[in-house]
Amino acid sequence: MLKVSLISATTALAPEAARKALEKGQEQQQKGKLDDAQKSLEKAVAMYPSSAAAWFELGRVQLQKKRSCQRAHILPAIARSRFEVRQSLPRTHADRQA
Repeated sequence: MLKVSLISATTALAPEAARKALEKGQEQQQKGKLDDAQKSLEKAVAMYPSSAAAWFELGRVQLQKKRSCQRAHILPAIARSRFEVRQSLPRTHADRQA
């Protein structure tokens, strides 16, 4: 797989520690370690607030976490509603024999 990365001028001017925190956050994000990625990216932003890339990646992680949290709440509700609908349907002859 081809990996393309863009480096902005502000990222190139960032202190090395901020660039490393950004890279670490991106790697953690790719591995699905969103809490760790958020911490690393917050560190990058704190060290170099002008880094558009760090702010962008931090926003992406926060959005992923929000969607993940929403799915965790929505999926059980969908399952419950399907069960409730099934329970409210009239029983067929095959259901009664089981």
